[in-house]
Amino acid sequence: MDATIHITSMQRSSLLIGFTLFVLVFSGVFFWYSSLPTEFTFQDDAGEYNAGAASLVQHGMYSLDGETPTMEREPGYSVFLAIIYLIFGLENRSAIFLIQAVLYLTAVFVFVRELKHVSSDRIAQITFFFLLLTPSVFRILFSVYRESLALSLFLIFMTLLLHYKRLPSLSSALFSGLVLGCILLTYYPFVFFPIGLLSLAYFWKMKKQHVAILILVPYLFVGAWAYRNHEQFGQWSVAGSFRSVWSIYVRGEQAERVTGLEPVKCLWAEYVSRDWTGRSDACSFNALIHAQWPDNLPLGNEEQIKQESISKILGHFPNYVWFSIVDIAELHFPYVGGGWPFVYNALAALGMLLLYIGCALSLTTIWKREYAPFLLLMLYTTALFTLTDATPRYLMPVLFCYALCSAVGFARLFKR
Repeated sequence: MDATIHITSMQRSSLLIGFTLFVLVFSGVFFWYSSLPTEFTFQDDAGEYNAGAASLVQHGMYSLDGETPTMEREPGYSVFLAIIYLIFGLENRSAIFLIQAVLYLTAVFVFVRELKHVSSDRIAQITFFFLLLTPSVFRILFSVYRESLALSLFLIFMTLLLHYKRLPSLSSALFSGLVLGCILLTYYPFVFFPIGLLSLAYFWKMKKQHVAILILVPYLFVGAWAYRNHEQFGQWSVAGSFRSVWSIYVRGEQAERVTGLEPVKCLWAEYVSRDWTGRSDACSFNALIHAQWPDNLPLGNEEQIKQESISKILGHFPNYVWFSIVDIAELHFPYVGGGWPFVYNALAALGMLLLYIGCALSLTTIWKREYAPFLLLMLYTTALFTLTDATPRYLMPVLFCYALCSAVGFARLFKR
């Protein structure tokens, strides 16, 4: 009895310490960020999500201009922003960051609580501290990008999956499918992930009807939005085709023009030296895009560009594979830059290094059925983005998977 009380007291102390540290760091970053101009927040991709949300509030239409009822982006994050804007006002940065932080904290608490049932208290506590104090977490919470919402949704989804593993039921499978549907409408590149859950069904020996619900419900979300788009402008789609064509075009150009050690030199220029002297202009995704379509002009001949780019990839396939291998490294680089101070960049690098050290320590112990969905999600994310377009920001929605793996490694080290 005394031991149980002592352990419970330690758990509560850990939760309180972690929560307090998170609030202190979040408050410091909040006051610093509040001094930055609004334009700093709503630039680039964030501007499109913001425009979609503003149009929903002002015109009741998912649109960039208030006239055309569609956008290149999937709707999930703009809908999330629109709900915040309806309550707190348009472009209320403080409300966005606070709501994202509250949602994330809630997701972390319920996730860790469920995690300890399939792992251990020590692993759950280490995971908890990683999730609250890894510097990259604050960078993504203080942004208007879909990755922030996707991170919280994935945490909730994995919580429901772990609950299903412990107490299999039709309702658990249904709720898991509903949350996964929200993820697909927020981060459409994960559209094939439900199919990958078939492997999880094998390892977990799930009932067929539960598997069917878990996989089909998310695609009902996708189908409903595609139907909406078909009714609005006559095309079955969830997101626009421009970005996928851009990705294929860039990878085709890189396969044809970037050879030898040039991909590694590109990576060094991008994240270390910042010196592009002598580097190929095919190094940079954005440089190629803006050279081909300045000021985001319409494509017009997407199918021809796609076919030509695929031919270049197939014609220089070894170069494509080599660049993809280098992209694996880029995807796992610290999420730095973007106007954030050097102190953050240094801490982010150290934080990710610590995560990867723990992951390395877990290589002999992480291969358990309970951890299968996390490994599957890590594999899917790595394969998807390194074959298309890799940037450290795209790793943020699955950061918790690395936190768990690292916790398993460090828990084993501490035990020894």
